[in-house]
Amino acid sequence: MVASPWTRAESLASSWVDIRTPAAVGDPLGLIGGYSGLSVEVSDLDRAVAFYSDLLGFGPATTTSNGKCIALNASQSLRLVSRAEPRVVADSGVHQAYTLPSAQIDALVGRLESGGVSVDRYHEDRQAELRQNRYCHDPDGNRVQLVSGRDYGLDHVAFETHDVEWAEVFYTQVLGARVEERIGWKMADFAGAWAWGSGEDQCAPGTRRWDTLYTDEKDTVPRPCAQLFVTFAPGTTIGLYLPNVHRQEPPRRQFRGTPSVAFSVLPGKLDELEQRLRAIRLRCMEPSQQFGGPYERSDATLFVRDNGGNFLEFREG
Repeated sequence: MVASPWTRAESLASSWVDIRTPAAVGDPLGLIGGYSGLSVEVSDLDRAVAFYSDLLGFGPATTTSNGKCIALNASQSLRLVSRAEPRVVADSGVHQAYTLPSAQIDALVGRLESGGVSVDRYHEDRQAELRQNRYCHDPDGNRVQLVSGRDYGLDHVAFETHDVEWAEVFYTQVLGARVEERIGWKMADFAGAWAWGSGEDQCAPGTRRWDTLYTDEKDTVPRPCAQLFVTFAPGTTIGLYLPNVHRQEPPRRQFRGTPSVAFSVLPGKLDELEQRLRAIRLRCMEPSQQFGGPYERSDATLFVRDNGGNFLEFREG
């Protein structure tokens, strides 16, 4: 495994960026074409296959070296990775969202409920998801959102991050995405949290919290959890949530792992993305000693750890 040389004449000069760097504007840089896959951890592969293949109707699974793989469509796949103790945070904003044919949604909900799977109807704050309010959990507690669409596929993925502002810098300044929506920045977001606190608003887990005031009475007040949605290309948006608690992260120099999300890189753009990872530096992220950036490369795939400890893969083609 060796680092790919950067041969383009317009190679980037090394620079540092942080939360004071002027926000990236305009369209995404056009490096990422879309989602290519998702890996989730499960404790029982057969049980997970029965959920995703049979109940959700994603089709048959094939055996891989560390689990099962289910083709969602011609260009996207779901990998089920076997773990004795899966990394699952069911009470957080973390979730995986799949599109399904609109005509099949109601039948699917009925099939899930008949199979003993509870389907929740709470709502997200992101404008694009306000009416896509069908959620359930797989047998291990991974939260699944069902999105009405034309065909089967991966609609979006949401992670946790311990610092939303640094996440924005990394995803926009380095990876070339652009901010679609911020939640938790406006007074209206704080006002909306009071409706949740009084029991009048059924919002998604991980989107609200109770804060303790630093007063003698130590009253608690409802607050929104900060959320950031960034877009790489039309139909390719990733959500980042500030969690209610800080969770153990993977080691700073671990760049491969699961759960993970994989993106397809547009033809001829993988080397450019690698150069950006090497040249545009964030003080909150530790580079690989071998590759010089927060990633590892193997053939036509870049394995990246973001500032929140989430694993990303970028594949050519």
